[in-house]
Amino acid sequence: MGKAKAEEIAVTDIEYPILSEKFFASGDLLKRVGNLLRNGKVNQTLLLSGPPSVGKTTLAYIISAALECEKPTPFACGKCLSCRKIVKGIFPDLRYITLKESETGKMRTQIVIEQVREEILKAAELPPYEGKKLIFIIEPSEALNANCQNALLKILEEPPPYVQFILIAKEVSRLLPTVRSRCQEITLKELSFEETLKVAEKLGLKEAEKAAEASRGRIGLLINGEWKEYLALQEIIQNLLIFGSEIKYFIEVSSKIEELLDFPENLVLDETLYIIKEIVKEKNGVKSQIRLKKEFLDLVSKNRLYKQTKKCIEATEMLNRNVSVKLIYNYIYLGE
Repeated sequence: MGKAKAEEIAVTDIEYPILSEKFFASGDLLKRVGNLLRNGKVNQTLLLSGPPSVGKTTLAYIISAALECEKPTPFACGKCLSCRKIVKGIFPDLRYITLKESETGKMRTQIVIEQVREEILKAAELPPYEGKKLIFIIEPSEALNANCQNALLKILEEPPPYVQFILIAKEVSRLLPTVRSRCQEITLKELSFEETLKVAEKLGLKEAEKAAEASRGRIGLLINGEWKEYLALQEIIQNLLIFGSEIKYFIEVSSKIEELLDFPENLVLDETLYIIKEIVKEKNGVKSQIRLKKEFLDLVSKNRLYKQTKKCIEATEMLNRNVSVKLIYNYIYLGE
């Protein structure tokens, strides 16, 4: 079995750390992964699952580097040739499979069968060019349609000894049971507020408490600075939930609807459901994890919040039917 030529191998630019000390998720999780690496118990088909921005992709690269490192302890040393190449994005045996643009220039919503055949099945026929393993990171793996998942079943169950699969998924329910059953699953979760605050302080963020509140335990938001956008979004949503039923605030509230259009719809709905939950907690005498406009909470009833929760759930189906996003937001936030 021959090896591919170096110039024929697509490599991936890497933007993630490979050293374990740069991983800020739960220490227990890192300890578990370390034990798996130390004892050679990492399954050749690994599934990293969990909500967005909790460290799944970072962990995938940390595990990949450890498997390729010349002197793992059990994590990557960061100094050997393999580690240095991975950091620079020029390691030929680490493949990142993800969504691509279609012929029209739009980003696809699925990983298509041609990708699976060319970038995975055909590539896996040849052993690593220079590494210990030929590693395929597939993200988001739930974007593999049913045909793609079925095409991968055989190699996921009996991969060549030199192949390592790392599937990354936010919505594991979209993976076929036959795929998921072939995987060793590691689930990542959001950190507690206290843990998140410690990370924010360790990162030297000036507004550590605000950052911890806005990120909701999603460490990726702290690291890439996106927590500021989430904070702004939460402020907009809170204003809409509290003042949306008040006629005298109609003009101000309408302008907030326009601001929402700058954010992804699924993100808006997710944050709305979260803030509703936090408002209900506060109204029930339980301290919220975010800063609420407590002096105005009497303006919104639990019954209205319950209705808005139902509307958010309905909104997902409305989006699938291509209903206007602005109309959906008006339906959720304005009036009773």
